Amino acid sequence: MNPKGDLILLAKARGLGTPSFDTVQDGPPHAPQFTTTITLRGDTLTTGQGRTKRDAERVAADEALRVLYGENPPSDFSADVGLPPGASLPVYADVLSQALLVAHERTPADSHVDDVRRLTVRLYAGLMRDLGLLAEESESAT
Repeated sequence: MNPKGDLILLAKARGLGTPSFDTVQDGPPHAPQFTTTITLRGDTLTTGQGRTKRDAERVAADEALRVLYGENPPSDFSADVGLPPGASLPVYADVLSQALLVAHERTPADSHVDDVRRLTVRLYAGLMRDLGLLAEESESAT
């Protein structure tokens, strides 16, 4: 889906706060190299490199998710909300955090974090769809 958005969602769900993304550019103007460092609660979590700022953030966020999930990464829930595999949703942190709170309240106390995540994604995708903020290819999949 969206590694950066997924990381923000996971960090908030675990009560870790919002991760910080710090990106620096190196190299000549015709061939820049970007490096993103992700910190969480003041500690460096991961770094990632890419040819664009977005690529560096994505690589770093992918690695950060692997660190936080360890050996048990969740499944891709895109199909659950009518999105094609690998599709992403726009990230509006305040709306996403409210969807997470609602999902947390609606799931039983003994639920697995993936149950909360799945409901959060469904609620958030529904809001994005209702607001007309899903990309055209995503809407055609529903």
